[in-house]
Amino acid sequence: ALAAGSAFEGAQTAAVLTAMTFNFALNNALTYRDRRLVGWNWLTGLLSFYAVCGIGAIGNVGVGSFVFDRDYSWWVAGVAGAVVGSVWNFAASSVLTWRKR
Repeated sequence: ALAAGSAFEGAQTAAVLTAMTFNFALNNALTYRDRRLVGWNWLTGLLSFYAVCGIGAIGNVGVGSFVFDRDYSWWVAGVAGAVVGSVWNFAASSVLTWRKR
């Protein structure tokens, strides 16, 4: 069970990092198009998004691992983690990354 948990946490972490990058680009193009970040601001915005979402990622992996360790399937654990991370990420990034300047 320990090796399976470690494999799950690694896979969940990789999925979170990939999702963070994709979500930044998608949010920048669609959700916050009225505050779209371009040029140098795009890069600094991405770094800000990583910082904000780092907290969400910790919550995502933590909740996912907690659920997985209770013998739920990997996909239930993954969804539980994603829900917690998504709520935090949206709320915090809308205030910090795409704040009105």
